[in-house]
Amino acid sequence: MTRTDTVFVLWLLPWALLGILCILGLVPLGYVYGYGLASLLLGVPLALSSHVRQLMFLVLWRLGFKHGVTPRSREQHLRDHVPELFQRSGALLYVGAYPGRDELVDALWRTGYEITLLEIWRANVLHFADDQRFKHVICGDVRDFAKVLPDEPYDTVVWWHGPEHVTREQAETTLAALQRLAPLVVLATPWGLRENEMRDGNHYNLHLSTWYEEDFAALGYETATMGDRDAVRSQLLAWKRRT
Repeated sequence: MTRTDTVFVLWLLPWALLGILCILGLVPLGYVYGYGLASLLLGVPLALSSHVRQLMFLVLWRLGFKHGVTPRSREQHLRDHVPELFQRSGALLYVGAYPGRDELVDALWRTGYEITLLEIWRANVLHFADDQRFKHVICGDVRDFAKVLPDEPYDTVVWWHGPEHVTREQAETTLAALQRLAPLVVLATPWGLRENEMRDGNHYNLHLSTWYEEDFAALGYETATMGDRDAVRSQLLAWKRRT
């Protein structure tokens, strides 16, 4: 954690302690209000600190927080628009996953797919190496997938919140190749402009391109959106069937 993150955590801990003591009836509620007023100017800027903000959001995310776009609503969004994905099985290539953000894998695994994970960041590969949901866990770049994937046919490709991590030109070239690999390709990105920070030294986590409905439509994809355009936790869903 950064120094700012540490200060914010130290600011947050007394809140938790005062809250517990207040619930137990050991501290008057006025103490909580007093501490809140005294620390407000310090706490609000620090609440925007990236690592702590991501940690707090991740807790809400894994709990399926009901407001805004969540793992549950994203999965339902996918089920609503591409129901066939959950009505079939076979070999599925899943591009990109990291600890805490692999929620769609569970639904696909329960559907009966044999899932190959292709992930570029080695630390994430090691994390999933023994995960029983995956038939293969491969360290490699989707932009050059032909060099690293087993020589096996695929029925479906899911590149879930991944195209935004490469340039527009790279994504279009990669998508053309993925469409030849499998008869159904499913994608998701943020809906519009959404900056992202490097996480734990992983520069592949940065966003290098921005996508709107018309961008995928020009490539022959059907699309659907949820959330607000150019907003945090929005989603642009795109899918294409080979005709």
